[in-house]
Amino acid sequence: MRASETGRHPFEILSGLEQDLTRILDGLGLPGRGRRAAEFLPPVDVRETDSAVVIEADLPGVPREAIDLRVEGGMLLLTGERPRANGAGIVRSERPAGRFRRSFRLPPGADPSRITAGYEAGVLTITIPKREEARVRRIEVSG
Repeated sequence: MRASETGRHPFEILSGLEQDLTRILDGLGLPGRGRRAAEFLPPVDVRETDSAVVIEADLPGVPREAIDLRVEGGMLLLTGERPRANGAGIVRSERPAGRFRRSFRLPPGADPSRITAGYEAGVLTITIPKREEARVRRIEVSG
């Protein structure tokens, strides 16, 4: 099924499949591809505009200085660590803690030198601008 038929960008579909597969492997007690069993996957939303791809990652409780974001070999790598809660008095713990890692293949036409990131209210927003030639533009038909 093509992206135009589903209304979803292939980048979004592949990211979702990777996350689903990792959850299945985690459920079996196996680490996902390239991950350690102790790592967790923070949830993300990926959206595309005419000028950029925007990734929003939920990282509540993660200090800004514990977030590492880098571009390497055509991939955007997001790693870091959420501190574990103090164990005193905890009866049940469902919030993941420890190391996390997400990787995203840069989409065609991305301009890695202009990637920006902001962190507010526990949400990391990464903006991956498109090169001018990769942007959709309307062409007037004269006649």
